Amino acid sequence: VAEFINSGQYQKHLRKTRLALARHLQSYYHRLQQQLPDNARISTPNGGMVLWVQLPGLDSAELDRQAQAQGIDIRIGSNFSTLGHYKDCFRINIGWPLQTEQQLPTKSAEQLEGLLQLVRRQLAH
Repeated sequence: VAEFINSGQYQKHLRKTRLALARHLQSYYHRLQQQLPDNARISTPNGGMVLWVQLPGLDSAELDRQAQAQGIDIRIGSNFSTLGHYKDCFRINIGWPLQTEQQLPTKSAEQLEGLLQLVRRQLAH
């Protein structure tokens, strides 16, 4: 490990990883912005590999139940409040790419599309 760090390879690895995560963030943000209603708020916290989505009228607890049934993992906003706030918010991980190097959709892309379908279905009711 010391040799890896001292050789400069660790810094190279970090630069490459940061660039990849920045691309992931842009891909997810763009996809969400395109497919969610205009009143959706998408937040990109500094650091970390997540995006927060707030949609007025969304029941994120119900969304989480439906997502889990489809094997989609999200975190709901109310998990981060002891006061019951953020019931219309959820957080997604952006650590995995939406496309392969050959521009094919990944499992993450399929899961994001499934999640967006659940959101649209819930907001339509």
